[in-house]
Amino acid sequence: MSPDDLDILSSYRVRVRYPGDDPTPDEAKQAMKIAQTIRRVIRRFLEL
Repeated sequence: MSPDDLDILSSYRVRVRYPGDDPTPDEAKQAMKIAQTIRRVIRRFLEL
């Protein structure tokens, strides 16, 4: 997980607010992989 990964996810919080600016399937896959990595890190940190 890098700062660039977090920037990618942060960009979607703005993009989805505006119609017609949907992520491509590849962008969605990339975002899901990043989100899954973040989830694993947080769960490990919380010892879940």
